[in-house]
Amino acid sequence: MRSSERLSMTDVKVFNNEAVSVLTALFRLNNHERMIDRDAIAADSLARWVVKSRVAIPVELFEMIEVFFSWDSFLGLRTLPYVCFEGIDSCEAFMEWLEDLSPQSLMAKFFSPQYCEDGEARDHAFRRLELDEREALKYVFSNLELSNSGRYSAIEILRDQSRAKESFTGLLHFVCRKLFDDELREILRQSSRTFRELFDGNFSLYGLPFLRELLDIETTKESDEPDFYIFSSWFLGGSVITASLPERNSVISIVGEEMIKKRNVLLAVPNALEIARTLSMDGSMKLLRVLMNRRMNIESIIEETGLHRHGLIEKLAALSRQRLVVTGVSGDEFWFETGEQLIDKALLTMRDIMVEKRVVGHPLK
Repeated sequence: MRSSERLSMTDVKVFNNEAVSVLTALFRLNNHERMIDRDAIAADSLARWVVKSRVAIPVELFEMIEVFFSWDSFLGLRTLPYVCFEGIDSCEAFMEWLEDLSPQSLMAKFFSPQYCEDGEARDHAFRRLELDEREALKYVFSNLELSNSGRYSAIEILRDQSRAKESFTGLLHFVCRKLFDDELREILRQSSRTFRELFDGNFSLYGLPFLRELLDIETTKESDEPDFYIFSSWFLGGSVITASLPERNSVISIVGEEMIKKRNVLLAVPNALEIARTLSMDGSMKLLRVLMNRRMNIESIIEETGLHRHGLIEKLAALSRQRLVVTGVSGDEFWFETGEQLIDKALLTMRDIMVEKRVVGHPLK
């Protein structure tokens, strides 16, 4: 999978993991309205699943989704490093792991920004927070990882840690047993196959620059690049969640299927409708004028156009897929360029459709 000398010391692993799917499903259930703008083609199917699932979840469990999977605090998702490093790859394995944890050990994982080992001293410290409300308040309000709304959730679960563990386990169990039916599992399998195909194709050609833009991360110039653990998720749609663990020299990311589709720069089969759609995107014509007979990296394009990086990457990827720009890598950076020949070929493809020219596979043949 490595494609450059810079990656010779870096391990990049891609997973389809049922336990991660359960965590992201719960995050989606609580935050769907915030995420839907980035969901693109998957928006309708994700919305249908969310509506059906919200109705099915018992009220007492549904109320706890906000506590563990709020937009700001990410408490439940902080179990992700343990899923990654302790070989938890299924609902059953996740349940067994949770069963072996004391409530205090689970609290430590919720509230620590770092990977933490189980220990009696840590358990004792969290047991004290359950018994002493003043200490709990002091701990919560001094924790810079928590937002203001997250602090209230934190106080709630620290007051009764056994109940918090029971509620968290109950949520996971309900999703695994009741919401992950055969139809959904097939959707997840197909999503994983699509993700893997796109990731392998892009990464083999473009290496670290593609990884950086996919995960929205800054990479260092150091020789000891971190190891990357990448999980695909249908539930994240057009979003990505990334956690850096310096103590493990690792980066863990969950990437939505729609995200990799939008940042995919592999060439597509020429399609007049897609070319027209790409040219109609806000800023596309300006980008083509800027890149005409000029080879530019992303930073230079941002400086000249004033476009936001996130939106720019997706516009450049769309132009690349439709062969309106040429894409390559120099060192650790993408470059993009266009020319009159590329524009002429794209317009000719559109002309052939408009005049109903008989070509192989033509929809109007």
